[in-house]
Amino acid sequence: MSALAEALVAWRLAVGDEHVSTAAADLERCATATFPTCVEILAILRPASPEQVSECVRIAARFGTSLYPISRGNNWGLGSRVPTASGCVVVDLGRLNTITAFDDEMGTLTVQPGVTFRHIHRFLEAAGGRWFLPAIGGPADASAIGNLAERGDGAGPTGDRASHACALQVVLADGSMITTGFGMFDNAVMTTLSRAGPGPSLDGLFLQSGMGILTGATLFLSPMPAHLALMRVHVAGKQTLAASLDVVRALMRDGVLQPNCVAIWNATKVTMRGRSYPWVEQEGRTPLFMPGTQAGQSWFMTATIHAASASIAAAHGEHMSAALVTVGAAVEIIDEATYPSLRAEAAGALGLADDITAASVYWRKKTAPPEALAPEADRCGVHWVCLALPLNGAAFVDAVSFIEEATFRHSFEAVISGSVVSPRAIHLFVAIIYDRDVVGDDVAAQLCHDEILAGLAARGVHPMRLGIQAMAYLAQAGEPYAALMRVIRCAVDPKEILAKGRYSF
Repeated sequence: MSALAEALVAWRLAVGDEHVSTAAADLERCATATFPTCVEILAILRPASPEQVSECVRIAARFGTSLYPISRGNNWGLGSRVPTASGCVVVDLGRLNTITAFDDEMGTLTVQPGVTFRHIHRFLEAAGGRWFLPAIGGPADASAIGNLAERGDGAGPTGDRASHACALQVVLADGSMITTGFGMFDNAVMTTLSRAGPGPSLDGLFLQSGMGILTGATLFLSPMPAHLALMRVHVAGKQTLAASLDVVRALMRDGVLQPNCVAIWNATKVTMRGRSYPWVEQEGRTPLFMPGTQAGQSWFMTATIHAASASIAAAHGEHMSAALVTVGAAVEIIDEATYPSLRAEAAGALGLADDITAASVYWRKKTAPPEALAPEADRCGVHWVCLALPLNGAAFVDAVSFIEEATFRHSFEAVISGSVVSPRAIHLFVAIIYDRDVVGDDVAAQLCHDEILAGLAARGVHPMRLGIQAMAYLAQAGEPYAALMRVIRCAVDPKEILAKGRYSF
């Protein structure tokens, strides 16, 4: 009997025969992303508890089998549920779907990796609605822990997920289990309230890495605002765009705006929300907006104002509006004092993840999105490029101008959005969306993705998150840094049991 066959017998005993699959259809589904992949998956395990995960890892270590953990597998455009290397057994953590603790006084929520943004929103509403978890623009059934593991962003004051989480429960490559921060102590009252205990902080070691399997974490929630207002900004032209972003930087620096409460979209991103490509009107031509056209020069920003009272919201809105109008932006302030339905209509900024924006992955398909989104099976083509930029108007305009030119050369729309994460940084998200049934578009989209990464790297602009199609990018890291990461990885996982090739230097 081979080592894999022996391991499968042991895994079936550990998690139950029905939760171990080697069925060809299951393996093919797991190996399919929104772009071409060529990865062999040996089996899929579906443990139901951290203890079962631990046992699965011990078995893998005993038989020398590589494991690749996934949460919900909805990482569209960055790899979905596909491993970074062939010959892995996928550990699907979807059955670990329990909210294990909620502190209504302190605003913390402890969850497992199978818990989705939809699940969390409904739970917090039922618990009285005092708190919300900043949601993503992706699918509502994505994993909150998966988003944390990739240092993702959400829309709201605690939207910088990695900076607002603690007590990571991690299964190591030998099957042992730790809890980071104050969780190193059995009885610490600060375990779910503070990111760092005494000594080196380990949280970052297990984010964007394959050095452990996250089976739980505590997330810091955002308080539901006593009063909500929304600022909508329309910007025409790159010069006004640059000036407006510089104003946003000053407003955030001065505390008028909160981090992760300002979002920006280009005209394409706004146009495609809830729509399909206008093939008839365009007579089959692509892309939709040409660089330099009036429509292509339009940009939109929204800022949510979380205030303790209507008067504070009004003062902030007036201050922001005056500053932005001065540089030529068109500004509209919507306040729930005069627009009572605002809170419901702006629910996306208050923790409600919906699938309207997520359905944009069907933009180039000839048919409308189905009710149950399945972009991999439906052959939707998506690549994401996730970048970190200085919050500087000129730097932003230079980057997006290059992106627009690159996508146009390959006949794709430049689908661009951003989140202002601090007075110093903005995260920029570029989606290359296409139809995988169009001959040649798979190759063109990959070339476009690679060209954007290479061209911006030459300008000193680098990604802050990588998809499986871009893991080789880390070869550009300086050797002393890369060497240290290899030493740490070897010490934590000497047999390369976990997530081989994921964020490896």
